[in-house]
Amino acid sequence: MSTLNVDKVDPSTGTALEIGSSGDTLNVPSGVTLDINSGATLDATGATITGAIGKVLQVVNTLATVNGTTTSGTYGDIGLSRTITCTATTSKVVVIATVPCKNYNDVQSEAQFQMLRDSTTLGTQYVGYAAMGSDDVLLDSIAFTYLDSPSSTSELTFKVQARLAGGSGTVQYGFGVSNGCSLTCMEIGA
Repeated sequence: MSTLNVDKVDPSTGTALEIGSSGDTLNVPSGVTLDINSGATLDATGATITGAIGKVLQVVNTLATVNGTTTSGTYGDIGLSRTITCTATTSKVVVIATVPCKNYNDVQSEAQFQMLRDSTTLGTQYVGYAAMGSDDVLLDSIAFTYLDSPSSTSELTFKVQARLAGGSGTVQYGFGVSNGCSLTCMEIGA
């Protein structure tokens, strides 16, 4: 193995600098900083980049045709879920979901939606409706965006649930619109 110790390698202007030959491995030892200065271009066109280095590693998406109602105070699945398996325990997952919903009767109500990773609640969204009159319908939409750190390489299931959190009305979600609900998971390398 040969070692090259130089302070600067500076080829003629317009000349491409090639280090090593096909099949060689260039190793940057632990503790060494490889600094790409401002204004420089790191061109990886056509290259295969492996390892988790702060990039989007995978994106999975579900578009669902959901049509349901809830009058229960207990959370229940609405039919919107997505699985993802991270490639490293250090990865994070960005989760984005949207669900249209409405109150369609003349009764005050408050709906609550929650985002789960398996059985862990990541967060909740509320939608409140006042009584509007027997012929009126209030439309709304809930949207989730979470940055999750699952620390797992097992298959994970993200899903949305809904319940009636207050009042005595009926809340409908999805409306049966084709692909009207969406859930996207993006694995981000550490």
